[in-house]
Amino acid sequence: MRQTVTTHKERPSSIVVVQQAYDVFFSQQPRDVTADYPGDEAIGLMLPELGVPVSDPDVEAWIKFQTLYAHWQVERGAMSSITEMVLCPSYQSILGMGPIAIPFMLAELESSLDEPDQWFWALKAITGIDPVQEQDRGDFVAMAKAWLLWAQSEYA
Repeated sequence: MRQTVTTHKERPSSIVVVQQAYDVFFSQQPRDVTADYPGDEAIGLMLPELGVPVSDPDVEAWIKFQTLYAHWQVERGAMSSITEMVLCPSYQSILGMGPIAIPFMLAELESSLDEPDQWFWALKAITGIDPVQEQDRGDFVAMAKAWLLWAQSEYA
């Protein structure tokens, strides 16, 4: 699978990509995803029958991200340990997607700003930086805002 990597100074078209992928994802009949992502047989989730091959690698990446994210939510359940959450196989697969997953994680942070999910560890691991101030550690809303502020300056 060809992977497009956006450099840190290019503005990602994540809103357009997410909208296109959303339209494709929910406009078709579901099918089994296990053949699409070898090694993720345990996911057992369904993807739409696309009818035509997905030619946009960003849309394909978004669909994979959303599938893994949904599975991660099931894997972790009501887990309270952040360490255990990030060690879940689906979270590790998202981390393995590399830089292409950054806009998707940032979009998830922005869409759930009142209760942000644990994307901080993956963002730091992929980007190699941590924009969160020491006094904001543990305050997930402040941490999400720090990453979104970083994204504005980094992708401007």
